[in-house]
Amino acid sequence: MRFLSVTYPKVTASVTTTKNRTVNVQTAPVALSTMSSNNRIPEYSTGVTHTTRSLVTYTLNTTPACVYKGVQYAPGQKFYDGCQYICKCIDPKAGQYSCSERCAKLTILPSSCILISDPRDPACCTVPFCPPNPVTTEAPNNNPQPGTTTAPGSRGKEFLVLFTPAYFDDLVTKSVYITSDNGAEMNISTSQRLDPNLKSQIDRTDNISTVEHIIFPIAFELKSFKKELKSAIIKTSKDVFVISHDDGIDTVGSTTHIPLHKLSTKYTVVSITNKADEKSQMAIASIQDGTVITITFHMEHNMPLLIEGKTYHEGDMFTLNLDHFETYLIEHTSDLTGTAIESSHPIAVFSGNDCAELDSYGACDHLVEQLPPITSVDTTYIVPPNSDNRDTLIRITAIDDSNFTYTIDRVSKMVELKRLDSFGIEIDSRQTCLVESDRSIFVTRFGLHSKTSEMGDPSMTIVPGIHQYLDYYKIVVPPGYNHNYVSIMMKQFSTKFLRINGNVLNVKDMFFEENVVVGQETYTVRSINLIEGEISVYSTQGDRFGLMFAGVTDYEAYGFSGNSLLP
Repeated sequence: MRFLSVTYPKVTASVTTTKNRTVNVQTAPVALSTMSSNNRIPEYSTGVTHTTRSLVTYTLNTTPACVYKGVQYAPGQKFYDGCQYICKCIDPKAGQYSCSERCAKLTILPSSCILISDPRDPACCTVPFCPPNPVTTEAPNNNPQPGTTTAPGSRGKEFLVLFTPAYFDDLVTKSVYITSDNGAEMNISTSQRLDPNLKSQIDRTDNISTVEHIIFPIAFELKSFKKELKSAIIKTSKDVFVISHDDGIDTVGSTTHIPLHKLSTKYTVVSITNKADEKSQMAIASIQDGTVITITFHMEHNMPLLIEGKTYHEGDMFTLNLDHFETYLIEHTSDLTGTAIESSHPIAVFSGNDCAELDSYGACDHLVEQLPPITSVDTTYIVPPNSDNRDTLIRITAIDDSNFTYTIDRVSKMVELKRLDSFGIEIDSRQTCLVESDRSIFVTRFGLHSKTSEMGDPSMTIVPGIHQYLDYYKIVVPPGYNHNYVSIMMKQFSTKFLRINGNVLNVKDMFFEENVVVGQETYTVRSINLIEGEISVYSTQGDRFGLMFAGVTDYEAYGFSGNSLLP
């Protein structure tokens, strides 16, 4: 997430001090023409990318407020500048506030959708409304029967989707992409008890093509510490891949969805350490009535958590009962990584952060992943780097007491990790990391902001283990990013059989390659530039390989894997 962060002198002069401040401006913010010549955002040409930071000296006073166009605002107070910007007072002592675009800018609008006034901001903004599509060809089956699927990994015929809130959640487009080989019949359903107006915007039956883009209403987003009916079931007649892409202004959360037949009853939460005003999140959805869920909290620094009037600490257990389609979101300013979840029936679990800032570069971004059950977790992982001079934070979380070895640049180190504890490793954009454990562990990759440009911000991806690799993937590369790329981890002798959209790899598209020895096998790690849109990746000989997708633009990054389940 990016903020247009600008410091201005205050209007009253009394006892004065002089400070230096940094102005970070990216991709042509429009100058506010009504401001005086001494109080204005630096004005740049449209489309120009600026990667340097300029130091400007201003004379300040001690008025405890931000001043914008002669009006004072208290710390944390939000305000509008017409229909163009929404701003917030950040540091009144320095006179600093941040501004971002008031209305979301949509990069893609499906032909079946229209723009309507945003109920949250009808004076200025519009949001997409996607009514159920009328079928003009063969009438679809109103209830396509998934039956039994033999598809491995994340392919399937039934999926649950939900959306966790971002820190700045007013201007987001909640997209779901479904990819199939030759099209399929599709049905999306929600609870009969859901608000009828909201239900009418979601439920539909349709014949879909090889790629289907669905936009969910913003009102379908979860709210914390409330039982809600905010999950939807996507059912198809053929095996499909499903990803969600919750895209806002300079923030995005993406995840690969897990088919219902792969859900289970035991999960371990993964998120990341927060700053004071950021929250770790975990969301639970039930697929069966009468599901009893127990949550045993693992909290960083044993920070207490208040739920429904009761205080919970490290090791305390919270019990929850959910019926079909019901959801529950828990948020905490403490990192909830290592929190254990068990249920009487299979459930879907999502975790991440509403907005995580992970280093001194850039800003925060929304993080979310649908978690695989602990029974589908691997022991051996190859972690590829990120692009654009973005370092990578690798988080290893133990399901049980574990001993693991990690290898970077042929140097290996051994670590002993207690059950549900985590360990962090950092690599740069030219390194890979091999992680080998004697017990099942989670490995999560967090991409950081670029050190040399405005590319990216934090992103979160569950890394596929080598036993979770598949021989075929068909996924959508989302639009709206400067650089999209895929990292492929594959046995070296099999690389000649790899095909992308039916073509042999063009070496001109490859910007990273490294070999990694795992036991007696050599794996090749390659990162390849992609264009947005539909992509099929497969091996002509049926050899298995891992995929991790990512994309960056100014102050924003996404990431998701092709699969995070044992076949």
